[in-house]
Amino acid sequence: MQTIHTSVKKILACGESMRDFLAQPYVSAGDIKGILRRHGFFLSDYEKEHSVPYMSRLILAPSEFEELVEKQRTKEDRTKVTSSEIAIVEGTDLRNILTAVQDPSELLDLNSRNIEIEHIEGPVFENDQRARYEFTLTRHEIKNNWHNQPQFQGKIEVELDKTTNVVTFRRIRTSAETGAVASAFIRKQKAQFRSLGIVADKTEREVTFGSFSNEQRAQFLFSLAESQPANGLEFDGIPDIDIAPDPKQKPFPENTSVDWMQANIKSAKLAGNIHETAFVRDDTLYKYLVYSSIQVTFKFSLRGAVGSLRVRYHFPAERGTGEIASTAELEIDIESLSTENRGDTKLAEIREYYLMVLDEKKRQLFAKTVANS
Repeated sequence: MQTIHTSVKKILACGESMRDFLAQPYVSAGDIKGILRRHGFFLSDYEKEHSVPYMSRLILAPSEFEELVEKQRTKEDRTKVTSSEIAIVEGTDLRNILTAVQDPSELLDLNSRNIEIEHIEGPVFENDQRARYEFTLTRHEIKNNWHNQPQFQGKIEVELDKTTNVVTFRRIRTSAETGAVASAFIRKQKAQFRSLGIVADKTEREVTFGSFSNEQRAQFLFSLAESQPANGLEFDGIPDIDIAPDPKQKPFPENTSVDWMQANIKSAKLAGNIHETAFVRDDTLYKYLVYSSIQVTFKFSLRGAVGSLRVRYHFPAERGTGEIASTAELEIDIESLSTENRGDTKLAEIREYYLMVLDEKKRQLFAKTVANS
């Protein structure tokens, strides 16, 4: 989570400082349009290059400014989850092998000179099978706007399944920086397990891009979509996918509905009722296509709250190159959450609950994939 300026209610939202604030990407032209119309400004074009000058001349009410700040909170608070597993010796007590982080700076690489980890709290044990670590980091920038203090929060959950003697590490992040720190922590913790001689199986289970063939990857992603546990979830559809013809699998089979892709398309993002198309239903195509991302919609019912989720399962590309490394871990991101009736259940609680449900389903399906391969 990114920390918002603590004195928002004391700030006079107007002038050049307001212009800088509105330039941020989390404030959309539609957000500005609504406020301008309340103040009696009706423009023919509400794109930011036209609407921001009018907004900067207004003095916003505290409630209006908080409405815009909430747009930032919503964007930065959206958490993503990845997980990995390691098998340990039967009878190992989790309380004896998890330790506090004495020097958080050890989790930073040489390219993170502008990052400072303020504190890592943990391990905090919920019980003898489950613990968590939480931390806050600060990104120091040359230019730091008054409305945007770059602090981010991250969390690592550690869970021991005493039936299988498998430890699951869940990395829960809101930014690239928190994700990198959590990954470094997990690597160090696994190394410590090895030094203690408690690792039972050298094979670590991480759901990475390179874990699958083309066919296996497609089958796995679509199984995540359509084979969900009860937990109040119901599959609704696949509205978009990211795919690319695999140049190593030429030529495409003749007379297929997608053979046009081979010569003309390098990669594509397809939107619509994708789950009814050959890209999903025709498994003979999976060998020839690289599926890197799918978006899935679910209906949910949880503790009186009813609504829908839009979930992204994806293998993120590397920054700069745009290529997906074989080590890229599958991320689960609840991109949007809407409710028809929320009752007393908070949106953050719904989001966190279903992130854990979806990650657990991913873990179970991957274990079956490994067992059957």
